[in-house]
Amino acid sequence: MTATIHTQPVPNGLAYPPPLQSQVVAFPNDGAITLVAGGIAILTNTDAGAYTLAAPSANHNGVLLFITSTAATAQVITNASVGFNGKGSSGTITFGGATGDGCILVAYNGAWYTVAEHNVTVA
Repeated sequence: MTATIHTQPVPNGLAYPPPLQSQVVAFPNDGAITLVAGGIAILTNTDAGAYTLAAPSANHNGVLLFITSTAATAQVITNASVGFNGKGSSGTITFGGATGDGCILVAYNGAWYTVAEHNVTVA
């Protein structure tokens, strides 16, 4: 049996999954997710985590950020400046509370847009 990895195009012709050399950083405590240049953020806070994610700069167009949780808690990520998906005001990504909840974001024109979600709510 052969496994096939399907990719989905995103702006600028990129595709996911990311290359194996992606930066992987664990975030065990509340605070800022600092991977605005892309990578994989692992949320490991065993309490309901409260994280922030700054808007990407315009020169980060097409950068992918993968975020997942290893804890069965309701993590929350806030973007206070422009929100998510071009909202234009403060926004949140709320994780459902199960291990493996996560999302993939792509930077475009100074905002993060969701490419894929698993048991998260973007508001």
